Amino acid sequence: MDDNEEFMKKAIARIAQNRAIAPDEVPDIPLYMDQVLTLMDRYFPQENKEHAFTKTMINNYVKSGLLPAPERKKYSQEHIYKLFIIYYMKSILKIDEIDTVLAPAATRDPGKREETEILKFYEQLYRLAGKHYENFTASLSEACAQTEDVFRDEPGDNRQKELRFSLFISLLSLDAWLSKTAAETMIREYRAQKAAGGKKSPSHKRKPSA
Repeated sequence: MDDNEEFMKKAIARIAQNRAIAPDEVPDIPLYMDQVLTLMDRYFPQENKEHAFTKTMINNYVKSGLLPAPERKKYSQEHIYKLFIIYYMKSILKIDEIDTVLAPAATRDPGKREETEILKFYEQLYRLAGKHYENFTASLSEACAQTEDVFRDEPGDNRQKELRFSLFISLLSLDAWLSKTAAETMIREYRAQKAAGGKKSPSHKRKPSA
């Protein structure tokens, strides 16, 4: 078995450990900060004793308005759902960009949990994520296959394997860059469209032709 294929299988196993929480598994009681951090670490285990989130990170999200302020130092289901979504975004998007993305799913009436739009949004994201994982795994396998027979003219098996590994990771990095660039561009265009729409006045509407 080629080293890249072995590395890929371990990567897929690691990805499988970092799955988002099912909507019906979110605690229905408010949690303290330490409980929130423990919950996130359970679903997104990190290496080197690091954490999926830190207290400082969550406090910064609250200060920026990305997360609503906790009530009596307790975090609701809305906080948990948002944190799971933020986890996927925080490595490629800035806080203000994440806020733009989540704004349409903001709570319409914070006093009525059943009407919290973020819960409905998360349910749809969770539903679609399963297929997205499958598609990514397939693309990972395809990238691995593309590097299988290259650099055969290089001297030494070890050098060939190292070059194939470097090429494999370069392809994955390209995928990440493409996704990041696409997301940033779409957010920028969305903002521009919203800004242009906000400047329009009903008096500027074109009159129907006679």
